Amino acid sequence: RRTNLNSQGFLSLIHTLGVHSTLTYLDVSDNFGGLDPLGRNSSEGIQVFARALSQTPFLRTLKIARNFLRDNDAEHIANAIVFMPGFQDLDVSGNMLKHFSCRTIQRAICSHSITSYNPNDKSKKIGGFRDLDISGNNVGDGGIREICFAIERTKVLRRINLRNCGVTDDGGMQLIRVLQSNSTIEQIITEDNSMSPDVEIAVQAEVETNLLLLSLKKDAMAVNSHALPFETYHALLRKLKYLDDATLLTLHSNPTFVVPGADLTEALYLLSPPPRKQLIEEVVQASDSLVKRIERSREIAKRVDAEVRVGKRVLTWWRDIKKRKKMAALLNLTSKAVKINKEMHQLYDRSHETLDNNDDGSLGEGSEGSLIEDGESIHDGDRMIMTTITTSTAAGLPMMITDDAIGTGGQVLEQGSASSVPES
Repeated sequence: RRTNLNSQGFLSLIHTLGVHSTLTYLDVSDNFGGLDPLGRNSSEGIQVFARALSQTPFLRTLKIARNFLRDNDAEHIANAIVFMPGFQDLDVSGNMLKHFSCRTIQRAICSHSITSYNPNDKSKKIGGFRDLDISGNNVGDGGIREICFAIERTKVLRRINLRNCGVTDDGGMQLIRVLQSNSTIEQIITEDNSMSPDVEIAVQAEVETNLLLLSLKKDAMAVNSHALPFETYHALLRKLKYLDDATLLTLHSNPTFVVPGADLTEALYLLSPPPRKQLIEEVVQASDSLVKRIERSREIAKRVDAEVRVGKRVLTWWRDIKKRKKMAALLNLTSKAVKINKEMHQLYDRSHETLDNNDDGSLGEGSEGSLIEDGESIHDGDRMIMTTITTSTAAGLPMMITDDAIGTGGQVLEQGSASSVPES
């Protein structure tokens, strides 16, 4: 910038451009790109510069303001932009452009009318012609007609600078017509033109409405429709249709959008009917008797809720009591089972000790008694052995319980004989 580059000097810039360049921002404003060293009009340097520019894939911003450019120079620049996938911002202000150059710029804008995703990072968007500055160029109403054509066909253009472009009321009316069906333009500078104040106010009202729509998407309470100027109010009335259903539904909570009889309220109800709850509340608020009945119903509902909570607590308490009783009974049964098991083990141990003591025939003639009392039972795990053992004093022979007798039905053998005593 401000390096006194003329048309031939722009040829030295092509070494920084091209396929292998990673340049994203280029500002060559305040030079003499449209003039040769003798001060005559020349497009040779700009043509070669534009050819190298078209092969620079990462360039996003180009500022080439106040370079004595003419329509053919702007055509070279615009044709190069068509081949630059990520281009976003063009500044050609303060040159000598006419309405013909706006036609080539319009083609560049339409070629970048949508955004695309970065192939290296799918989460980031690239491209989309967003900013245009053609201020200080006498493009007139013919140039505005081309710009309006581009506005109709793009959804990414955000800012346009039309300061001192020779625009009259005819061009202003064309802007108004296009902006009435646009919800993305955020700024249009129309100062220092030949438009009447009313037309300029109408243009700015359309742009301001787009900003209001962006605010409403973020917060339904961000806009007070009662404080809006007349033009902005009616522009918002027309552009509510550009809001999504979820945003329109939240607008019912904004009291300035639900004023009975208001035009904005009727438009909102047509696009998004109010919720059933809201309609019932409006009917109730219109009748004092219904209001009293609702209040009484709410008091009854509170009492019922309190009683339900008490009932739930009582039920919970009763369930806890039952659980505790069941646990106590279970513990009691467990202790009894442990006690019985312990007694059975003791009885089983005593029987084995008795049998071990009698293995040497200590139970001789004339002895009376029994190893185990009649009807006494021995528990062995899950098996119950019912054995009745008697000794005969007349035989004078001791009785012996074998290992097979335990758990097999109580086989009893006499010493020195193969006879068996049947199980009692």
